[in-house]
Amino acid sequence: MGSTILLDGANDVISVSADSAVDLGDATNRYRTLFVDTLGDSAQAVAMAGSQLTFADNLELRFGTGSDADMYYDATNLVIDPRVAGAGVLQILNEAEVRGDAAAAGILNLTTAELTVVATNELGRINFSAPLESSGTDAILPGASIWGVAEATFDATTNTTGLILATGTSGAATEKVRIDGSGNVGIGIAAPATLLHVGTTSPVMRLGNASSNTPASLQLVGSNTQKNWQVASVSHLASSLSFTPATANGGVTFATAAASLTPEGLLFLNETANANMTVGLTINQGTNDDQAFSLKSRTDVAHGLISQLETDTYFSIQKSSATLGGAFIRVMAEDGAVSNPLIIRTMGGTANTTKTNAGAIGLIDLQSYEHDGANGLANITADGNLFSIRAQVGGSFVARAVVDEDGQLHLTNTTLVALSDEIDDVSMVRAFETQRHLAGAEGYVQSKWDEFVTYNEDDLVKMKVLGDTVANGGMWNISRHTMLLNGAVWQNHTEIADLREETNSKINSLQLALLEATETIKRLESN
Repeated sequence: MGSTILLDGANDVISVSADSAVDLGDATNRYRTLFVDTLGDSAQAVAMAGSQLTFADNLELRFGTGSDADMYYDATNLVIDPRVAGAGVLQILNEAEVRGDAAAAGILNLTTAELTVVATNELGRINFSAPLESSGTDAILPGASIWGVAEATFDATTNTTGLILATGTSGAATEKVRIDGSGNVGIGIAAPATLLHVGTTSPVMRLGNASSNTPASLQLVGSNTQKNWQVASVSHLASSLSFTPATANGGVTFATAAASLTPEGLLFLNETANANMTVGLTINQGTNDDQAFSLKSRTDVAHGLISQLETDTYFSIQKSSATLGGAFIRVMAEDGAVSNPLIIRTMGGTANTTKTNAGAIGLIDLQSYEHDGANGLANITADGNLFSIRAQVGGSFVARAVVDEDGQLHLTNTTLVALSDEIDDVSMVRAFETQRHLAGAEGYVQSKWDEFVTYNEDDLVKMKVLGDTVANGGMWNISRHTMLLNGAVWQNHTEIADLREETNSKINSLQLALLEATETIKRLESN
């Protein structure tokens, strides 16, 4: 059904068609003007002219059966309030755009109506969520958020604000990154103390590259300085960190100068300079007296001797004297596992063959001086010990070998068992020389007396003059050999003494017999 309402003349009509459409005007003049006056005021609250519908300032359009939301123009801004009643939100489906004027940016303002802002008050927030997710519970909570938060009480000169980025994996998103009012960025920490402050117990930064064969790099650039930190790694088992200064002003310095790496290749720990080093490592222990350098093998070594070194430490260097310096080197291996915990191996060069005290040097050359107490080197004290070998025996260290300033070798004489007096030491010495001759030694002259030598190589091994047979590489025991020579000398001495005594006795007897014969001849001649 249709109907027509005539207002103020034949051409001013409102018609309601059969399909419930409302038209202003007639078939000839389709559009007319509709004015709705406010009570007691000649101004129009709503005006429609042509295709334009105009609402007066602060005229609210209410939505919902309970007037839950409204929209109005407050003479400055278009206001949409979805919470006149209830807790509704403004939903924009699919896509929204905030577009600025030509040559101007679109602006989205998130604000608060709080009149007295204090620290921790939120100023605006953006939540990212899936509210219609059928799983419910955690699935519909915000999985990520961005919000601005006051970091101090606001006043006429203060509006310190931080920006927080939150993410989550279960439950509502929680803070992960913060940019504070000073511009400091905190990752895993709510109060960053530096421009970048990472607070976590897990690895804090990882550099990667799409190509496994291309190193990842972090480049630091200053006003006149550029340097790269490059992590070169083909796999997690083979990686290296290199510092590549682009200019001579490069290098790396850590907080409070505890460590620094110069572009020339000088690494300092608790030090800043070393006039005697061009490239290398300098460690300044200060007043510390423990280890200055150590080597560990956590997965392989566990010697257990923690009274000396941590169980996985196999090498360390520290001061030998807390106040005077020197070096104390410790080498540690597991009990029974290694027979040679320390190996010093030299390779290359040509061995010196000079055998004079002025020119003889070896491929391993130990040099010893004394300090003159000023800035010079001094001669070794007369008879001073240059080199010593000590061993743990009977619960304490005892000397076993010493080389002194005169070049004399002193060996221990307290622990070797003396050779038996029943042995013919002279024959044993000759047996030793015979074995040397059979092994190729020169200067051996054989005589008829060699057939009376009853000892052989096995006897020399038994008496520990040889460590084993010559064929087995048996080594010459100088201490036992010296004792053997001493025994041979003493045996020769005693035999000579016995022979002298016997000879003197026979001479005395012969002299008595001669005297008696002389007396007998004299008696016979007198008769």
